[in-house]
Amino acid sequence: MKNRTFPSFSYDRRWILRILPLVFLVTACVKEPIPMLNPRVADGVAGLKVPSSFQWTMIRSLHLRITGNEAATTINNTLTIADDGGNIYLKRKTRLDENLELSLSVPSVASQLTLTYGTIVKTVDISAIGDTLQIDYLFPVVEADLVDSEDPSQ
Repeated sequence: MKNRTFPSFSYDRRWILRILPLVFLVTACVKEPIPMLNPRVADGVAGLKVPSSFQWTMIRSLHLRITGNEAATTINNTLTIADDGGNIYLKRKTRLDENLELSLSVPSVASQLTLTYGTIVKTVDISAIGDTLQIDYLFPVVEADLVDSEDPSQ
């Protein structure tokens, strides 16, 4: 068995060939500055040209009053209030006869609120109203849904 004290020449050459591409990669990755193309700097807020119709607020405060309806029995269901963007502002169990007063902060771009109570769904356009909204749980009744209790044929 041969006793080698120094590595062979072929081992050194393989080591150099493995390190050399790594050295080229590291030295080739030099970060170059990005040239600025005609930068425009405003003189603070006063230098900005903003149309007079622009709304600076991002949120809108609404005061919501929900009027409960009397029922012969106690009805509990989940009340959900959401906007047209899918943001949920309230989701809780409430009684049908319970009156609620809420203050909501909605995005200024929201145009509708949807009130869902069990299977009752109401959509209210909030883009044309003030900051107070009055809603009740009642929904429009369709005449075809009404059944005359005195008519034996039904």
